[in-house]
Amino acid sequence: MANPNQITEAENAPHPSGVPLDPFAVDFFGGKNQHLDEAELFSEKETKNRNTDKPPRKSDWYKSLPRITNREAEFSNLLSALPENLTDTAVRLITRTIARYTFRQAENVGCSIISVREINLSRAIQKLNDSPKVFLTIGCHIENSMTVAALNFDFASSLIDSMLDGQGAEIGIRRELSPVETTIVEFLAAKVLGELNNFLGEPMLFLQNVKNEPNIDFETFERGAEIVLSLNADDFNGVVRLFAPLRFLKALDKSQNALFTKKAVGKKLSDFEKIARKLDLRLQIGTTFLDAESLSYLETDDIVLIEQPQIILHYENFGGHIQVLVGRGKNFRLQGTAENKELNIGLNLRIEEILSEEARRKFTPAKFKMDEQENDSAAENTFENDSIAEKKSEHENLDEQISPSLQNVQVALRVEIAGSRISLRELQNLRAGQIIALGASPTDLVRLVTDNKEEPVAIGELVEIEGQLGVRLTKVFI
Repeated sequence: MANPNQITEAENAPHPSGVPLDPFAVDFFGGKNQHLDEAELFSEKETKNRNTDKPPRKSDWYKSLPRITNREAEFSNLLSALPENLTDTAVRLITRTIARYTFRQAENVGCSIISVREINLSRAIQKLNDSPKVFLTIGCHIENSMTVAALNFDFASSLIDSMLDGQGAEIGIRRELSPVETTIVEFLAAKVLGELNNFLGEPMLFLQNVKNEPNIDFETFERGAEIVLSLNADDFNGVVRLFAPLRFLKALDKSQNALFTKKAVGKKLSDFEKIARKLDLRLQIGTTFLDAESLSYLETDDIVLIEQPQIILHYENFGGHIQVLVGRGKNFRLQGTAENKELNIGLNLRIEEILSEEARRKFTPAKFKMDEQENDSAAENTFENDSIAEKKSEHENLDEQISPSLQNVQVALRVEIAGSRISLRELQNLRAGQIIALGASPTDLVRLVTDNKEEPVAIGELVEIEGQLGVRLTKVFI
């Protein structure tokens, strides 16, 4: 009979692998004590997911992302397009009007935009109650919108005092404007707006009222822009804060060419070079079309005929009117004539036309004019479909077969040769009539790429088939 102490020592003896034995593991079928291998140290959740054949549940990670409505995205896009400052003419009109009625020289009065930023309008107006303010409600006939301009009471009092030639009210006392003082501020504001309207050639801006409290009630979560303008003279200076909703910003955007300094269209080349120093050149050989069934059966050594070649094949001469794509996508292209009289020498391109089109810009409001309720409804339908899919049987085949009617759908494949890389400075200096080396030859491997994806479907080598170009596939990726 075994000594119990001996059994305990055996149980506690180290395993040859260095992993300790589990003294509490029991094999009810008569086996030995189980070892705690690292491969078995999985959490219950990981083990469950590993041992099931069910497709993993789709994550709802995006639910925690901040929600932005189409209106908010439209506002952000509009805000980024707003001008950086007033034009020289607008500054001259404002300073001349203020100088005239405060008895100063126009060159001693300054005006400029300090900042433009996105804010919550209702919350920003509430914060202004901490100090005395004078609020001007300014309307705009374009878009039929209103905005609020806020002046510090000290600044408004300084203007009034200057217009009364030093006989104005005391500064620094929190109180409401008297009727006479209110009339003076209204007069000065109306004169400034009148000069701007004369410059614009239409009565776009008008003064509605001047009060000690804002006369516009913004919605609780309505966002807008705070435009801060600086006004200064010899003995006084201050700021005017303009709280503009979306509709008023649209009006400013329409008039920015005349009243405001337009933002620069692009940045410096050195800024762009920090992102991409060189871009790929891709020579387009031609286009071919394959149906869904033919695509699914593509194999190595298959030969695909190029149905619409851009290269003319004349014995040893390889050339023709071709198109070269620059970078990814097709928004920047070089068109011209390629020539190559010896197959081992790289192709040259005589540029005839440089084509550039706008693509993949920032949020475009017209592209996303969709009601939010429709978005929410679509999202709910997606969740319902996901839950239904999860309830399907484990043995059900989710991969549907291609129906006979879809087998005749044609897919366009571009055949292209990868060329050399070109720097942004070289690209900027390209002109029509210039000859550039493409860094590619007809013996290079070609890629077959679909219109909606930049990754190649297959790669191969060009071959001649009774006077026509084709591609012998060397690798297939589908």
